[in-house]
Amino acid sequence: MKKDKKWTNQLLGLAKKSVESIDKDAIKKGVTEKANKAKDAAVNAKNEISEKITELDRKLEQRTVAYNDAFTLMNDKGVKLFVERNRAVDTIVFTEALINSIANHPASFDTDFEAIKADRKAFSDSCEFANRELENARKAAGGSGMAAGNALLAMAGPIGWTIAGATLLTSIILYSKNKVQLNKEKAARIADIERNTESVKEIDEKLKVLLKNTHDIREGVNAAYQNCMPCYGKNYAGFSSEQKMMLGNLVNETKALSALFRKTIA
Repeated sequence: MKKDKKWTNQLLGLAKKSVESIDKDAIKKGVTEKANKAKDAAVNAKNEISEKITELDRKLEQRTVAYNDAFTLMNDKGVKLFVERNRAVDTIVFTEALINSIANHPASFDTDFEAIKADRKAFSDSCEFANRELENARKAAGGSGMAAGNALLAMAGPIGWTIAGATLLTSIILYSKNKVQLNKEKAARIADIERNTESVKEIDEKLKVLLKNTHDIREGVNAAYQNCMPCYGKNYAGFSSEQKMMLGNLVNETKALSALFRKTIA
């Protein structure tokens, strides 16, 4: 018994020395370092995700601002074109009155003005269409909001937007109304805005050309009209070759102006 007890005490003594020989501080330090590394990794991952979300939000906002800027410039040209076309209508009315006042004017002038009237009517009809669409849009929106969409729809007929184009461009309204939650949706929305911005810029360039052409031709018709005013109420048979040529030029210029009413921006 004494021998066994002695042996047991020796084993306990060895175990105690073994435990005492373990560097507890080193173990604690190692565990702490691993824990800190795991914590740092978790924090970094969280920060990285947050930065990505923040970057997407920032990008979405930037793209929306860029779109709105492009849309404003484009819509401004659209309004100017609408005004220019209304002025063209007045110019055509004055020109028609001048031609009708001239006795024995060529029958070809009457034929030409029938075509001019058809172009002018197409413009008038498109204005009525735009007004109906605008009213419908207001009823759908409950009489509020959709300012940009209404402006665009109002110009749909006069400028010649296609309905598909109007839908594409007014989709920007949805960006401000629908809050995007998922990053995937944000990325898709950013891509949509970028595509729409490019479409708006392309339309803006086309409007710029059409606006300039309309203005230049209208100014040309006005100048021709002033030159032909001495012919008002006179007899075509008594005109000189130069006068007849000026009247022919006036009618041709008026036809070119009215033809622009049918020019659309798709």
